[in-house]
Amino acid sequence: MKDALKIGYFCTGEQLDSLTHLNADLILVSSKVFPPIFYKRELSGADENVYRMGKFARKFNCPVIIAVKSGNFGITRRSAAVFQGGTLLAVVDAVTPFDKSEAPSFGYSVIKTAIGKIGIALSKDIADTDCLKALTLCKSELIIDPYADIYDFS
Repeated sequence: MKDALKIGYFCTGEQLDSLTHLNADLILVSSKVFPPIFYKRELSGADENVYRMGKFARKFNCPVIIAVKSGNFGITRRSAAVFQGGTLLAVVDAVTPFDKSEAPSFGYSVIKTAIGKIGIALSKDIADTDCLKALTLCKSELIIDPYADIYDFS
């Protein structure tokens, strides 16, 4: 892995349409850009949100991490979809729920990408020392949290 990475960040959907190429090593996308992923609807063909995310990620020659809510059968989770060259590598869920409307998940994830092993710590997980210890012991070269709202700064 490089000593310094150029990270591109998208926080609005308007930026996505105008951009065709960005010289970055990693792309992060805010949770406000893409609609939630509902697995049952995606698999039945009723939704194409994952397809649209993959189409967006195909524009870049680097890993793309998209913060997105996910759900199935009424259970909502804070998640991140990790793409490489338009291919979905993983959907990672937060272990610690942000509020009572979200369900907890289990286990932390380290994703092997073109720039190295990326540990994903979502939302409140980034403040959990056990999470950071687990990702470090799994030899993560970088730990990313695409959610910027774990604390209320207002």
